[in-house]
Amino acid sequence: MNEIFTINDALELLKDGIVLKDNLRNRFICKKNKIYVYAINSSYKLTFADFLDLFKDSKFAIEDDGETIDPEKDKEYYSFKHK
Repeated sequence: MNEIFTINDALELLKDGIVLKDNLRNRFICKKNKIYVYAINSSYKLTFADFLDLFKDSKFAIEDDGETIDPEKDKEYYSFKHK
């Protein structure tokens, strides 16, 4: 992992649109005032308060695998309607 961030720093980075990971290979993304957690076998969303409570002892790093989320592509994907 790169630079290590504590929970409060992590929350601010998430609010700024930065994708984070922890040492358990979970990914964290903030969308519409919710934290989305992507684990190996599950995914779920949390309120900011739940995120702070559940991950208060975790350490985070900025995801650096070259994959970033393009907000425009993300908006396009979620606005697509099946015919």
